[in-house]
Amino acid sequence: MKGKTESKNISTLKEINHADKASIIITPEVQDVIDHLHEKVGSEEWSGLLIYEVTSGSIDRPSELVMTTIGIYLMDIGVSTYTEFSSGERIIDVYDQFDVLYDDPSKYKLGKIHSHHNMRAYHSGTDMSDLHNHSTTHAYYTSLVVNF
Repeated sequence: MKGKTESKNISTLKEINHADKASIIITPEVQDVIDHLHEKVGSEEWSGLLIYEVTSGSIDRPSELVMTTIGIYLMDIGVSTYTEFSSGERIIDVYDQFDVLYDDPSKYKLGKIHSHHNMRAYHSGTDMSDLHNHSTTHAYYTSLVVNF
């Protein structure tokens, strides 16, 4: 979604659903973190920042876009139906832990990851609102939903 200005009303932005989907590769190290969080947090939703790199392609051609996960920075453990966070000053800690983010900003990115524990892994209405809200401040915004 693109607006002409950042102040554009979110409800007037056009949502584009591409038939071609981008790919995201979850590395074994990141899968281990996801598994650990599922085990420790259980049936509560958790959320955090997803650190990833664009390994090939571009947003202009979603079918050719491949992203590879680098890490997760846990921001919130919510309740069984909801989680949310604001990174605020903690963003400094994220950059300190994942110093690759200081490198090429067209390659290394921040997105969102959160769990739906034993529910389906899909973007709920709340998740879609989050995507819409971030669309005015990001060239593109990656949101990954995981479950057990």
